[in-house]
Amino acid sequence: MPIYQPSILVSNILDPLTHNEQDLCQLYQRLGELKRYASIETRIMKEASVRAVCDEGFKTEQLTFWITGELSRAGLNLSSVNESNRLSAVEKVKEMMQLAALGRCTWLGIASGGIETTLKEGIDAFVKSVSELLDEINMKAYPFKLIIEPLDQFAHKCNVLGTTETVLSFMHRLPASAIEDKQVCLCWDSAHMALNEDDFEASFAALAPYIVRVHFANAILDKQSPLYGDHHLNFCEEGFLTLKSARAIKKLMDRYLTGEISVAVEIREKERDHAWQLEAESYAFLMQVLQ
Repeated sequence: MPIYQPSILVSNILDPLTHNEQDLCQLYQRLGELKRYASIETRIMKEASVRAVCDEGFKTEQLTFWITGELSRAGLNLSSVNESNRLSAVEKVKEMMQLAALGRCTWLGIASGGIETTLKEGIDAFVKSVSELLDEINMKAYPFKLIIEPLDQFAHKCNVLGTTETVLSFMHRLPASAIEDKQVCLCWDSAHMALNEDDFEASFAALAPYIVRVHFANAILDKQSPLYGDHHLNFCEEGFLTLKSARAIKKLMDRYLTGEISVAVEIREKERDHAWQLEAESYAFLMQVLQ
């Protein structure tokens, strides 16, 4: 039976409060005082003042820095078949590693990047990139590990790592020592797996040895809908994720996963005045699922 750790995706749930230094300091201070979460997932912390607040407020919580946005905004792809772009992406991640090492980072989170030519070429490139990043972590003796989130492969994000079959094939190509030491693990996201049209039970059964995190994320699966895809939706009648479906996923997690599993709700808030209300609502949902 896994041990579940409540987690919050700061840059989704509280997104309107993450765009300037003062707001970030206040946000992390409040989260530290709430003491609701064993895991904090957020963007890389570039400001010393923000890192200081987190050092003071988070003594035992795991910190994850997702840097997917840093790469996409720079037009960089860790799965690029253009070797110059791929190497630039690797160097960008190494820069982020240096920043992550200034805080108490537990996990550095990445996605594979989009498919440019063929899936095979993209996987080959991503294997090379992840191997180079693992070498950097080992050489610099960084205290954090890599966590990869497979995205949807054909619906919206069109990432190299998506379907269960593709992810499993990729993991089997990484150095055995990295897998055994859990230097690289997976975040399983319900929206992306649903958009990939994967069977959830088969996915957990196959990927369980590598999963350390689960995101409960909603999506509209009707291909005719303008909101078909990964839009970080709130709960809605058109979406597949309900309390009932989340509890069904939890039963699969109970059956297949082991060890500590961080679990978060993924909804992107757009209104500043509603951010903390969404935090309360998503936390209540998470507790209803986990307890």
